[in-house]
Amino acid sequence: MELLRPLNVWAGAVCPGKRSWRLALDFSALKYLFLDGEEHTPLSEFDLHGQTFEEARAWFMRQVIGAGAEPEAFSTVLHFEITDNDYAKGRPFNRGNQWAFSGLAQHFLTAHEALERLLAQKNAGDSRIWPHHFDLGALITLDSEAGKSVGLGLSPGDGSYNEPYYYVSPWPYPQESGVLRDELLAGEGFWHTEGFTAAILKASDYTRVEQTSGYIDAFLESALQACEDILNG
Repeated sequence: MELLRPLNVWAGAVCPGKRSWRLALDFSALKYLFLDGEEHTPLSEFDLHGQTFEEARAWFMRQVIGAGAEPEAFSTVLHFEITDNDYAKGRPFNRGNQWAFSGLAQHFLTAHEALERLLAQKNAGDSRIWPHHFDLGALITLDSEAGKSVGLGLSPGDGSYNEPYYYVSPWPYPQESGVLRDELLAGEGFWHTEGFTAAILKASDYTRVEQTSGYIDAFLESALQACEDILNG
């Protein structure tokens, strides 16, 4: 999903129909928006608070049919695995902690701006939210023939860290752990090596400083430089 301004919502691809359309998610309000594919004006909205996944899906299919698209083209069959959860079993969504949703939305907006600044200088695609981890990420290709690249972005939190965090990850991972040195990373950045290898900066560290954007930029730039040095030998 990509960021659409000035709505500050995250939208999927433009889809065909009698009129083009796209589906977007508003993190802060916890609602779906069914948008016109060209003007990005909302055609319909669905507040997820108190609703279930199946109710959201039924609303979505009604919008698809109304737009003249083929509902058979859309499926909940995934090419990746999502961890078992209560919402898939019918638990209603809950926006009770509005502060948390607004905060998460701001984390993603801040990350999008930071990645835009960094990626403008590199051979990289745009940052996108990916469905399997729901992280906002991008890939910088260093050597396509050798398969060398650096993935970077923001995770909303996962089994490794129960809070949002930035990651910058070299590929392939280095075989020698000695090349990973925390002093190469700006601020409170550190190397994570359990399950995946990446330079990490946690929200609890970058939100306590006054110049948050500069602090994040410094970490990303230092981590990217460290990854490039590691991959280029």
